[in-house]
Amino acid sequence: MANKLLTFLGTNDYLECNYYLNNSIEKIQTRFIQSALAKLICKNWLEDDKIIIFVTKDAKEINYDTPNKYNKPGLNEVLKDLKLKCMHTSVLIPEGKDVEELWKIFQKIIDVVDDKDNIYLDITHSFRFMPMLVLITLNYAKFLKGINISEVYYGAIESGGTLNELKKLDVKDRYAPIFNITQFVSLFDWTVAVEKFLSTGDATKISELTQTAIKPILRDTKGKDKSAAVMKKLACGLEKFSKDISICRGIEIQNSISEIKKTLNDPIILDSLLPQMVPMFQKIKDKYAYFGEDNFKNIIQVVKWCSEHNQIQQGFTFLQELIISFECKRKGYDITNRKNRENVACELSKRWKEVGYDKSKEEKGYNLTPENTDYELSKIYSEIGEYRNNINHAGYRENRLSYEKFVKNLKEYIQKVDNIINEKK
Repeated sequence: MANKLLTFLGTNDYLECNYYLNNSIEKIQTRFIQSALAKLICKNWLEDDKIIIFVTKDAKEINYDTPNKYNKPGLNEVLKDLKLKCMHTSVLIPEGKDVEELWKIFQKIIDVVDDKDNIYLDITHSFRFMPMLVLITLNYAKFLKGINISEVYYGAIESGGTLNELKKLDVKDRYAPIFNITQFVSLFDWTVAVEKFLSTGDATKISELTQTAIKPILRDTKGKDKSAAVMKKLACGLEKFSKDISICRGIEIQNSISEIKKTLNDPIILDSLLPQMVPMFQKIKDKYAYFGEDNFKNIIQVVKWCSEHNQIQQGFTFLQELIISFECKRKGYDITNRKNRENVACELSKRWKEVGYDKSKEEKGYNLTPENTDYELSKIYSEIGEYRNNINHAGYRENRLSYEKFVKNLKEYIQKVDNIINEKK
């Protein structure tokens, strides 16, 4: 794991100017953005860290080596004069004249990054398609090698005027801001994280991104930044909700829902977001719009969540336990008491065994009167139990069911249980 600055060098006769980063009073007079970045961000780097300059054959001869076409010190010499602890090196790449050469560039970039590297990227002199290719490649490397894209920079010398206008200025009057455009990369990461959450229900990536973004803010403000604190609370809440579903925590999930709803409705949270992230935040908010104050209805929504996000085993477990909770509540029992739940579960099973297997009794309306306990709920409870056991025993049963059967029947049972609870409450 190391810090690495990846940058590109072209063949132009770069104009000397004063580069500065983030409105800093420190100005670096140089013709190479790479030299400015080296002094601004690499000055404290160590021997294992690297500055890697990608060059074509022409760029190396014209701007990296000395002597060169412009009879000026090349970038290699300029960087040596800085006497940094970290090393710098050039990597030869093709010009990218066809798709085959693009793939070679892709591989060159992959080859210079190692596991867990912190990557600083400069795209100032990357030619035409190169910024897109590099960012795609580095996102691939994030998955393959676990790298982190720490910062992305662009030296905007053109912000001071046209090239001809700048040439007329004295060098001390030429200023070039270095834009930190990392937020655009972050927006891509957030898009992926939110999409993963919406499609799978897993909020782990959202939590990771939030923790990374707000940790320095909370550290610098000693935890007093309200927006950062609210974002942290939301991210932790979403992650806890995901985990509560994955291990079927029926009681804890009620608290998770309550906290998430409260945090989502806190107006201060919008102050923490880029404007472009607000629509994504709204999608998360919409996801929880169906949860309310009724615990039984909330668990129904949890089961629907399981069904939508392919958490079938959890869905059957939540649904069967919901029936037990509902029966406990109707009898005035404490739904968290283990003995109460065991007694109700036995009663539900017994009721179905006594009646359900005898179709003649069912046809005669046996045990279906309102004053008797509910036969239909017992039937559903027992049937769901069969599906739950079929999953939990890993299919080591004679009646092994297909995935499609589980998915289809879970949806049907959700509707049946929802209808019964609405009728009986």
